[in-house]
Amino acid sequence: MTAAREPQRFAHVAQRARNDLQDRQLLAAKTAELAEAGVTVLDDPHTTPGASALTWLRPSPADPEGAELTAENHMHCPGRAAHLRVSRPWNSDHEPQVTVTWWCLDPTGNGHAALRDDRPLPQTGAGDPSTAPAESDAEKEVRRVERRRVIENNKAWDASVPVRRAWLRELLARKTAPKDAARYIAAALATGGYELSRAIDAHNALACDLLGLSAPAGHGRPSPMLPMLETAGAAKATQVMLAIVLAAQEDALGRHSWRDGHTDGRAATYMAALKQWGYPAEPVEDLVIDPNADGHLDTPDTDGLADDHVDADRTEHPVDEPDADDGSDDGSDDGTGETPCRTRASRPAEPRDAP
Repeated sequence: MTAAREPQRFAHVAQRARNDLQDRQLLAAKTAELAEAGVTVLDDPHTTPGASALTWLRPSPADPEGAELTAENHMHCPGRAAHLRVSRPWNSDHEPQVTVTWWCLDPTGNGHAALRDDRPLPQTGAGDPSTAPAESDAEKEVRRVERRRVIENNKAWDASVPVRRAWLRELLARKTAPKDAARYIAAALATGGYELSRAIDAHNALACDLLGLSAPAGHGRPSPMLPMLETAGAAKATQVMLAIVLAAQEDALGRHSWRDGHTDGRAATYMAALKQWGYPAEPVEDLVIDPNADGHLDTPDTDGLADDHVDADRTEHPVDEPDADDGSDDGSDDGTGETPCRTRASRPAEPRDAP
């Protein structure tokens, strides 16, 4: 069990387990809703022969080029299908949402046409009508491994955000700041940067949250920090200044940070400072500092966790683990925070209108 071998990772592993369980429950509920409405739910549409996303289609050959086939117009098509993802906000604690991407299983057979005549419909389920160059087996394996790395590191990053912010709240609740905090604050103010100016323009909303204060009321209204500072000594005032500069950088981080954070000196300095002050960073967070650090390639060992174990409901909602699907063929991240659907494809016998 991870808690026994690496107790410092328990909070991260537990959060990842909660995220995975919540994702599966959301996907299972939406899958059941769509199946009841007669909609086929695809596990990996990119490998479904002949299928195409509606964004690449127009209703019929008689329609002008560029006339996109909408989900509403496609509602009664027997080839109607959906791919589900969980969209998890990348830089906030907001609740995740299930998003639906609509597909047609047999565009030609159902009378549709390519959105543009110079982009023919796929014949092998590539999803994107564009013709991709042939890949060798070695190239396919490299791409598969990289896509899996992106998926796992994105999931690990999502789980790290609430854990890191909980640790920041504990750090800022202490009576005194870390002994080198004044140097860090001075360097942050001297460096400046977009992150700090944006945080100030937003009335230091995240800093207030990390300090346990109410949300700022908005422009022209007193900051919730001011009453605290009226009676604060030097130690508490330092903690408030530290909260402002830390929150500014924290709010600028996102899924992109594990891939390109090391190119941003402020992000790397921030993560290094947290580690120096005792934060138990995950491997994916180490990548913000060093791009050659070991990434989070495998799902963490969550055996022995409590009732919110990632596999707690596996008998009720069986899932498959596809090779990889983060929403892009090249393993890139569009910043939506989406988690691919892990449910098997279900094909109801008689399609009917969705509620």
